[in-house]
Amino acid sequence: MTNPKQLLAASAASCYLMTLAAMLQGNKIPATSISLRSELAGTQKSNLKIKHMVDIALSEDATPEQLSSAQTLIVGADKSCMIGNLLKDAGVQITVTGNALISSDV
Repeated sequence: MTNPKQLLAASAASCYLMTLAAMLQGNKIPATSISLRSELAGTQKSNLKIKHMVDIALSEDATPEQLSSAQTLIVGADKSCMIGNLLKDAGVQITVTGNALISSDV
């Protein structure tokens, strides 16, 4: 059975993932896969923390500029995610870490 905190974390993760995918597509970055793991910590409204850990695989023909842009978008998507921003305004701490790699590097 899912509890409200799990639903909150799932909403934040879904929003972040959709935002990142849209930003990659909008910037014509040839992503072949996106892997996201999110963790929720804290027991009270005042100390909730969500951590997103993302890995982006780009096609072998991706340019160094596209690789750099993909890395930048990992943080940019967090700043543009509507649900994440609402949660941050409510005091939830959200952090994002990740890597973008060319598929042959994976």
